[in-house]
Parts: sequence; structure tokens; C-alpha cells
Amino acid sequence: MSSLPISLDQRGGFGPFKGCFAELDSMRGANVFVSGDEGTTWERRGMATFPNPDWHEHMIVERKDGSLWMLARTAKGIMQSVSTDGGRTWSDATEPQGIRQPNARFHVRRLLSGRLLLVKHGDRIDAHQGRVQLSAWLSNDDGKTWQGGLVLDERKGTSYPDGFQAPDGTIYISYDRNRATDSEILLARFTEQDILARELKSSKSKLKILISRPLARFTKPESAFTPIFDGKTFDGWEQSGNWVIEDGAFYRKSRGGNLTYTAAAVPDDFELRFDWKVSAGCNSGVYYRPGQVEYQVLDNVGSPYGENARQAAASLFFCMAPFKDGTLPIGQWNTGRIICQKSVIEHWLNGERVLSFDYNDPKWDWYIKLLAARGGDLTGRKGQLWLQDHGQDVWFRNLRWREIPKDEVIVPESYFEPMPVTGQALAKEEARVKDMLEAKEKAAKQ
Repeated sequence: MSSLPISLDQRGGFGPFKGCFAELDSMRGANVFVSGDEGTTWERRGMATFPNPDWHEHMIVERKDGSLWMLARTAKGIMQSVSTDGGRTWSDATEPQGIRQPNARFHVRRLLSGRLLLVKHGDRIDAHQGRVQLSAWLSNDDGKTWQGGLVLDERKGTSYPDGFQAPDGTIYISYDRNRATDSEILLARFTEQDILARELKSSKSKLKILISRPLARFTKPESAFTPIFDGKTFDGWEQSGNWVIEDGAFYRKSRGGNLTYTAAAVPDDFELRFDWKVSAGCNSGVYYRPGQVEYQVLDNVGSPYGENARQAAASLFFCMAPFKDGTLPIGQWNTGRIICQKSVIEHWLNGERVLSFDYNDPKWDWYIKLLAARGGDLTGRKGQLWLQDHGQDVWFRNLRWREIPKDEVIVPESYFEPMPVTGQALAKEEARVKDMLEAKEKAAKQ
């Protein structure tokens, strides 16, 4: 008999969706199904529930006393529930003693030796530093205590471990790293002895085996880029004196106007990379094509513009929202990328492609008309790059670009869905558009 926990949750994520489909709250849970015929048919056995319901990615192992131990990923880390009647009923969810894990996927399974294997983040069983130090642990007492702590990959950005044990005892764990950028798929091959020794002992064991890099086409090497700011001078840039250079960055310190790159026009097809940092309440932007085409730079929390996703950080301002808010806290540097080829536009934020569309695709016509109401025109070319002074302190550094060659094709993300704008934010936007259109009509009559 095998068991398969299934989540009724309707999306692959946490956060602002927790209130969706409240009428189904009584049915939310890890619905446990069992099969007695090797998976040909399945029967629902019972359901475990977790609070909030901020949870997902649950796994079950059978303990030596016959009880079932379910672990689940939650916003708090790992939580547990136990069934002593074959999965029909489950205990209230609690945090397992001594295990600390970020809000990230883990892996647990019973090994041939009878031990439990747990793959989690952190080089200590009772601590972690986020999605770093993916490590393997063993338990001889069904999870009461843990030994070992073999670090499979010490780097940041590791996630989603999964795996199996071969008949010869070798353990194989696959996982990803930096899945939003160059997206490496890796494999760790090791033994229980390696885990207990906290280092590789077997000659067959090997860590960080690269399997594939499926998104490598999205990331070009730095050698392909030309710096347009040397971090020391304003060579190639014009401004009225309100911008200074501080610690290798352009810093807008007072009112006075924008900072414009005049050494060359923006190429028709290009990729621009840059870092940006905002002050509290800041609104700024990177204008990269003529006609109000702007990568918005914003304090999403402190600025009133942040209530409208089409005006939030990394949006195509007053046109297209990103699919998520990926900004870092005030005072931290964010990384931005703008990619334009023909009618395809992409905005990236902190290593993730958050906006991607072809403005000639009819599905986006409404958004293009919205920008046009502001005077925006996505078809413009040969404009100048400029950094906006909107009245608040803002910093930019590491600006560099490359011209995209004709044999390189940028394909928009087919699953891209911008964040919605609703409620008061939508009402304000509609009122603003009305005022803009009335002003245009009035001007046309004069």
C-alpha cells in the first residue's frame, strides 16, 4: 500500500492568495489517498490540516510503530502531523522539536537501513540561514534526534531537493539553484556513511554535479556588456548638478532634474543591466525609449504609487505590472535588467523575469491603450537613456548594456500574467485616465 498526499490548494504559492475560495476552507488540507494496486486506483483515506493555511509540499513516512508522520512546508518552516489509524485522522499540526527550516522545500524518506533521511537547509539541524547550505541528515529514532549534517551545496539559491536510494545504498538527490536566472539543475550522489562523517568517504560519491542549465540562454556573460558608467566620473552623462557620485554609484542628492546618458542613443534591440537603491518613499525610474517608456524604480511600501501594481517597482510604468513584488527592503541594492528586441519587452528584478510580453500581441491591446492615454508610445526608437529625479533620493550603479544581435531571438514568456489592479487603486487610475483624455480633447479643439 502506498500513500499520496494531495493539496486542495488552487495555486503553487503562499502569501496574498490565502483568502481565496474561503468557501472551501473546510476542505483545505493534505488529503491522503491510498492505493492497494500499485497506483491503478486510489481511495481517499483522510486529511491533515495546517494553520492559516500557509502550507504546501507535504511528505509522509511510516514510522517503526506503524504510525504515519507527515511533514509539511509552511511559512514557519517545517510542521508535522501524526496519524495512528492509517491516515484516517491526523493530530493537530505542531513544529517538530529541534528542526529549523526556512519557508522552502525539504525531502524526507525511509532508507534501506531503516534510518530516516532528511534534506534541509542549514549546516545545523536546529538552525538555518535561508536557502543556503543544503544538507543531509539521518535519524535512527524516527525523527527524535538527528546525526550527520553533510552539506551538499553551500551556495545561495539552492532549493527543491528530491531523490531516491539505489539498491546498492547510494543516495541520489536532485535540486535546483538560481532557478529564476541561469537555473542549474544539479545532483548530489552520496552514502549514509558520508552523511555521518559530514564529508565524502566513498570514491563514488560526488556533489554539485551539473545536470543541465535550461535557462542559460537568458543570461549572457558580463564580457558581452559595455559599461556606460565607470563609477568615478560623469563622462558621457549630463545633469544640472543635483547628482553626485558616492561609493561608485550615481546619487541624486537634491532637486534639479534627470541624469541623461548622451554619449550614445539606446540601441533598437538591447539589454541593460543596473543596480538601484531607493530611500523611504522614493519614486524614480529608468527611461529607455522615447515616449514615456519607463522601468519604474520605487519604494513599493512607502510610496503611494505602490498601491497600483502598474506603477510598482519593475513595472512598465502606467502600462504593465510585474507578476510579483520582488523588491528588497529599503537600503538594500536591487538588480534590474531591461531586455528589448523588436516588439518584445522584458523587465527583470533581482534575478527574476517579472515582466515579459510582445506589445504586438492583441491580448495586450488594453494595456497599450492605457499607456497611450499618458502619451506613451512603445514603437519609438533611438531615444536617450535617462535616470529620473522625481524628488526623492535614489542611487544607481553598475550600468552597462549590450546590443542584441540579429541571430539572437527573445521569446516572451507565454505564462506571464501581470498583477491585477483593483479597488481604490483602480478607481484612482481610471479617474487619472479620464482627466488625461479630457485634457487631450480640450487641447485638440484649441
